[in-house]
Amino acid sequence: MYGTLCEQLCSAGCKGGSCNTTDGTCYCLANFAGAKCDMCALGRYGAFCELSCSPGCMNNVCHRTNGYCTCMTDFTGNSCNQCLAGKYGPLCDNLCSIGCTEGTCYKDNGTCICMESFTGSYCAICVNGKYGLTCEKNCANGCINNTCNKIEGSCGCLPNFTGVVCDQCVKNKYGPECDKTCSPGCDSTGCYQNDGKCFLCTSKRMFGFQCDIECSKHCLNQSCHINGDCDLGCATNFYGKRCDYPCPANCAVSGMGSACLQISGVCLLGCKAGYEGDICVQGW
Repeated sequence: MYGTLCEQLCSAGCKGGSCNTTDGTCYCLANFAGAKCDMCALGRYGAFCELSCSPGCMNNVCHRTNGYCTCMTDFTGNSCNQCLAGKYGPLCDNLCSIGCTEGTCYKDNGTCICMESFTGSYCAICVNGKYGLTCEKNCANGCINNTCNKIEGSCGCLPNFTGVVCDQCVKNKYGPECDKTCSPGCDSTGCYQNDGKCFLCTSKRMFGFQCDIECSKHCLNQSCHINGDCDLGCATNFYGKRCDYPCPANCAVSGMGSACLQISGVCLLGCKAGYEGDICVQGW
């Protein structure tokens, strides 16, 4: 006790419970401060200063009674003992993984509930068959065990696949699984991976999706493009892209040359007697 009439109690923080009888000053117990040991030391709070302020309290200062304080960056809550969303760690200075649901994770260790396509305690790994920053991309069909590098998707290739990410078929193979063989009619460049269409035909006398259709016999030298259009022109007296139309019967002829234009069928030398018009079908 202290005071003129010894009417005041020494502070709970006074060592041995005793204080100067005149002014109440005393030696402090651990965690107390002030001349009368009636304040908590920096970073402490509670009736007996037995509690620690949160690491998130600005300047390590908090309210003596409830521990409330002003928060440092990345902390939140009345007592600044929680991390802002997306942060974790003793100082809330670590980022939760991009794979954590709603971007949140446990404050103590960063573990979280994973979004789709992520796995692992920290949801920082793509599930098998996925890659990319947000695990949004699929490993190629050609990757062994459907596993690929989680950054750029590179992998070891299954048979018939090739390329850094095993998304291409080896030469002369096509289809989603690269298990189909290009037509024998395709030349050495092979065929399109998605549908097997030949790039070019081995023979200039063949055309079509798989180079298995003969060019028109009326193409000059029976030669045509892969689409069937004659590439050297038409044999005498035929016209059209595929030279499958004979020149009009009433075109005038002379010598060995064709009687009509190979593109349109218009008679080159006019009409036989008694006919007129571009294709000589009108009599007079």
